[in-house]
Amino acid sequence: MFNLFRKSSPTNLSKGLVSLLNMIDTFYSSSEFNIPQLDIHLRLRASLFTYGVIDSYCQASHFSNDDSNSIYLKLEPQIKSRINFSLNKLMKSQIIKLVFSDNFLLDIISVGGTTYNDFLSGDSQRGGMSLRRFGSLVGLWKDIPQKDIEKQILREYNL
Repeated sequence: MFNLFRKSSPTNLSKGLVSLLNMIDTFYSSSEFNIPQLDIHLRLRASLFTYGVIDSYCQASHFSNDDSNSIYLKLEPQIKSRINFSLNKLMKSQIIKLVFSDNFLLDIISVGGTTYNDFLSGDSQRGGMSLRRFGSLVGLWKDIPQKDIEKQILREYNL
């Protein structure tokens, strides 16, 4: 399927990371929304969903923490160009502690991980639902006002 949203994959990534990036692009393109132009708190939520996808990939691959950090660094330019938000800046600061202290934000990460697992499950129903999940979530997130903790995260993020 031709995907207008998909950006070219850099040649310096392994096949596994290119596949992961393509999967993330598939999730993003399922949304009717232009992700990079969404309000900043929605891009924060999209970045947390993406964090969950990448985290599940790293866990399934049995990567060490150092290997996982390396993967986030390698994917940072591509992810940032797709959602206009630095996932790496979020992770490399004390801000991430705020994320892990809030159940709503943790649920976003968890749904990202579940979406990754469902996509790869081999079950056509679960896999098909995973393709529409991100777009549906963005639609729901638009109706949920920015939470105080998100405002605090974005302030500390300097946005």
